[in-house]
Amino acid sequence: MDEKKKKKKEVIEDETQQQETEATEPTTLIEKEIVRFNEIVAKDPQRAYSRYGYSLLCSLPPEQMAREVLRLRKRTDDPFDLYNRGVFEAQDGKPEKALKDFQKSYAVLAEMDEATAVHYLRRQPTFLADLAFNLYLCHCEQDQKSEGKKEFKQVQKLAKGLYPDQETSSALWEAFAEVESEL
Repeated sequence: MDEKKKKKKEVIEDETQQQETEATEPTTLIEKEIVRFNEIVAKDPQRAYSRYGYSLLCSLPPEQMAREVLRLRKRTDDPFDLYNRGVFEAQDGKPEKALKDFQKSYAVLAEMDEATAVHYLRRQPTFLADLAFNLYLCHCEQDQKSEGKKEFKQVQKLAKGLYPDQETSSALWEAFAEVESEL
């Protein structure tokens, strides 16, 4: 009896694995090319970029894409790219470099006109709270807590200017409140 149960379990596991494989197999040409690009970029980035250019760079998973942008030394004025680079610098134990990237991210956002900034930030509603908190943490890493609080308040002021009606951006204000309680 135990042998039958064991065999039945193996058959079920094989069927489940086959279904999972079929569900994730690329079906369209673009899906197949994205898979190829991901495989090639992992082994030979130069070959991947000579074949595809940079058009499929955004098809990488977010963390891998941000690391690849950093590896390529692609400097952008995109606040999210600057922020992500800062996060990686902080994770690598480089709070000074991370702080500079977070400050650049803030500066780019602060220079945008209001409509552009609000439209841009729709992708990630709590971005400003995350940015403010990371600025604060980087300053704390360098024994500059008062400067960190000052920059936190600057980002919060920008958020208040962009989102005067707190009801429309409740997730942002909840994130700010949570972060502020930690300071």
